[in-house]
Amino acid sequence: YPSDLLVMSIVRQNIGRRPIVWASTTGKSYGGLGDYVVQRGMGFEVLPSRPDTTSAGLDMRRLAGVPLDVRTTEGLAWGTYRYAGLLDGDEASFESSASFASASLATPLVQLVYAYVARNDRDKMERAIDAAVRLSPNPGIRSALRALAFQSGDSLVAR
Repeated sequence: YPSDLLVMSIVRQNIGRRPIVWASTTGKSYGGLGDYVVQRGMGFEVLPSRPDTTSAGLDMRRLAGVPLDVRTTEGLAWGTYRYAGLLDGDEASFESSASFASASLATPLVQLVYAYVARNDRDKMERAIDAAVRLSPNPGIRSALRALAFQSGDSLVAR
């Protein structure tokens, strides 16, 4: 396909010279390079070599099909991304564009929740659950995250 040729040309010209990152909203095929991809926040970066799957900084649950770089995702989720009031609103009342953006922003937070559960980090898990529940328009995801919080000990204030 012409789109595959374009992707391969971009990769060939840029790999090792500058980051090559797919947005989370572009799909998950990565031009056949999935073994070389690591998720960082809402981006999926192609690396010049396969990621070190023994690294403590990678969560290997592969909820998005590739390893999650926990440290970078934390930095993006808590320090870089600006949620433009989405954390303060009622997700049920979002119009369709805000709902789509909100769902995209919730995805790395949901993945952080599972990384924190695996690491037994309750404080970080609760913070990520609270933000993900506020952002996700998906009632199934919100219910699953709330259930996870209740299963792991003290209850959170449910929205």
